[in-house]
Amino acid sequence: MYNRSPRLFWPIVLIGVGIIFLLNNMGIIVGSPWPVIWRMWPVLLIALGVEILLGRQGSAGAIVSGVIGLALVGFVLWILIARPPLPNFSFGGALETRTIEYPLKDIRSASVSIGFTTGSNQLDALSDSDKLIAGTINHYGTLNFDASDSGSQASVRLNNSSASFGFNFGGDSEERWNISLNPKVAYDLTLDMGVGQSTVDLSKLTVTGGRINAGVGTTDLRLPATGRFSMSIDGGIGTVRLRLPGSMALRVEVDTGIGTFNSGSRLNSRGDNVYETAGFSNADNAITLRVKVGIGTISVIDSE
Repeated sequence: MYNRSPRLFWPIVLIGVGIIFLLNNMGIIVGSPWPVIWRMWPVLLIALGVEILLGRQGSAGAIVSGVIGLALVGFVLWILIARPPLPNFSFGGALETRTIEYPLKDIRSASVSIGFTTGSNQLDALSDSDKLIAGTINHYGTLNFDASDSGSQASVRLNNSSASFGFNFGGDSEERWNISLNPKVAYDLTLDMGVGQSTVDLSKLTVTGGRINAGVGTTDLRLPATGRFSMSIDGGIGTVRLRLPGSMALRVEVDTGIGTFNSGSRLNSRGDNVYETAGFSNADNAITLRVKVGIGTISVIDSE
């Protein structure tokens, strides 16, 4: 009977991911490595295709599989550590700047869906404004902005239907999304953070529910200071920091992947991957988070 030799590609890739986490925590890899890795998806596909073609059977195939895995991990580590000034190839056309806004009118509640792409993303609250939403976006590709209202309710959809793909090893993406919402409105939020560095400050907003997909990279999420609602968070790939105001109680139901959940100082384990702050059930202001860790780290951090 023919004995199939083990393929070494995926074990080596998993070890490489662990090395990237370790070097990032040690400060040897500066900044979030995940946007860069995400932009190298054509290289990853090529390596996988070659491994499937040449590493199928036998001891020779196992050796080929291991060599391809080592070469891929070594290449990625070299890019992340050395950060060579390779060119940035963008397939989304020229960088454009667009200002978006929609009037507040008599709107009291809104369903808002935002699909960020790559680069730096920021979402926060407007100050003393007659706008429901306002923002400035530097983007590639086609930006879609659709807003409408009926009486006191509104619907807002913002995304990019033809995002850019490229290799930007020499620096951060030029794409910038700066979006602000009016604090006088209650929001059901759906946020897809895309690839990059995201800062979401909900501390001055009223939230009734929603979903956040952290995407690839680093997401810093400041939770609301008041209200009682539930929200789902998909950790994606990278780091998510959940900043919890002292006035807010929190319950977290965790679905762990291969990543890590850090509960912080206020959360107490209730068993079965459930955590609560003291007095959660009777608190006037309380959030229930259904968290899927994914690949990376999700941490709860106390804030003022």
